Amino acid sequence: MRTIFTATLLCLVCMFLSQGNVNAQVTSADFRNLDSTSVIKVTLNGGSAYEGKYVRQSSVRLVIHVTGSGDMSFLFSDIKLLNINGLSSVRPDSVVITPADSSKIVLVSLKDGSVLVGTLVSKSEAEIVLMTAVAGRLTISTSQIKSITVKEPEVPAVRSKWLPNTNPTRYFFAPSAFNLKKGEGYYQNAYVDINLVNYGLTDWFSIGGGLEVVGTFLFLSQGEWMPIWALTPKVGFPVGKNVHIGGGFMGGAYKSRFYESGDLKKSVFGLGIPYAVFTYGNLDNNITLGFGLPMSTKQFITDKYINPPILVLNGMYRVSQKVSIISENWFLTRDTGKDFIGFNSLFGYGIRLSGETMSFDFGFANNSIIAKMLIIGVPYVDFVYRFSKRKK
Repeated sequence: MRTIFTATLLCLVCMFLSQGNVNAQVTSADFRNLDSTSVIKVTLNGGSAYEGKYVRQSSVRLVIHVTGSGDMSFLFSDIKLLNINGLSSVRPDSVVITPADSSKIVLVSLKDGSVLVGTLVSKSEAEIVLMTAVAGRLTISTSQIKSITVKEPEVPAVRSKWLPNTNPTRYFFAPSAFNLKKGEGYYQNAYVDINLVNYGLTDWFSIGGGLEVVGTFLFLSQGEWMPIWALTPKVGFPVGKNVHIGGGFMGGAYKSRFYESGDLKKSVFGLGIPYAVFTYGNLDNNITLGFGLPMSTKQFITDKYINPPILVLNGMYRVSQKVSIISENWFLTRDTGKDFIGFNSLFGYGIRLSGETMSFDFGFANNSIIAKMLIIGVPYVDFVYRFSKRKK
């Protein structure tokens, strides 16, 4: 009796340490005849959806290959709905072992509430034989068994087990060549004041825009509607393994007031950057080279002066499940009137903290001029919430 009590206690400790993964299995019948041609759509608890070809699955996770993103791994505990070759299936709570597999650890829940852990030696319709570390070899009648689940040992910091990147389409502010999928979108708030929303109309084209709040409402309090708004259309698509190209426009406008010959006049002033970007890498680890040509409405209409190009060099490296390092660097070229082009640089660096649907960026913008006033640079903060309207 003491031996059985000790074995049961150890099993309960193992269940506690597994933190619920044993309840996040999928029936083996759901994957009985799948191969690399099978199409699987995964919908997560937070609403995000991903579709790709079947790669493999274990007792607690599923791996599919998503075009443009590579192999992506999902815990069954994070999956709300599976669509396998066009057939929907709600994630079950347990897996029933059909063949005996002595290489796997199983948890056997009995109807009296106790739990046994060990390797499965054999199984029949009448009984199973379990080899435990404490009680040795045990034969258990199937009439006493409530459920059998496979326990997969936790392997920390394995990249294939991480959740998908929450916000791979942008660094702090500058875009990458990755595009939102159709039906996906995100809301971004920077400095509490700047609000942007972007939405994928197709897998390669997204549209977005935003509003600056403080200045807009200050004018509104004076009885004038003079919003400061932004527009951010974008295209992006893969052209090879880990190679993406894209382009778009980042611009904004506001109503300005000025005096001319003693009279108060109003006009709309706009500033925008048509750009092209090249990204090498995957959604977690990548580097982007971009080229843009800034212009204002006045310069565009009068054709008097077009600003010299802007170059950007950005990078992202995911160091853990929740933390990524981001570098965003702008090189503002200027025509000096001589035989060379000078550079006004702006360097950005910081981290991104990510969850399933939300991320938080904290970084600094710096150059030689800023460093004289604040050595670490000007702080930058933003918050991103990702949403999905894909059909489930």
